[in-house]
Amino acid sequence: RVLSSCPDQPVPDDDGGVTVPVAARPAPKPKAEPKPEAPAMQEPADGGDVFYQNCSAVRAAGKAPIRAGDPGWEPKFDRDGDGVGCE
Repeated sequence: RVLSSCPDQPVPDDDGGVTVPVAARPAPKPKAEPKPEAPAMQEPADGGDVFYQNCSAVRAAGKAPIRAGDPGWEPKFDRDGDGVGCE
């Protein structure tokens, strides 16, 4: 019992008019946009009819290093994902 040491005192029936303010929640922090891991693919500049089987073919054609967006570009030429292949 609340007032066990004061048996002659009545127990209040209400909260006594006490209002406890509720703190507003802080706004959530915006999430950062993920950074792209590799450069975006670009369309070849002159039609895209060029094809290289591998980096040896790129080098034989005198086109090494080949870059994303160059005619004949393939992601397989870019081992480290920097947009430059057959380095």
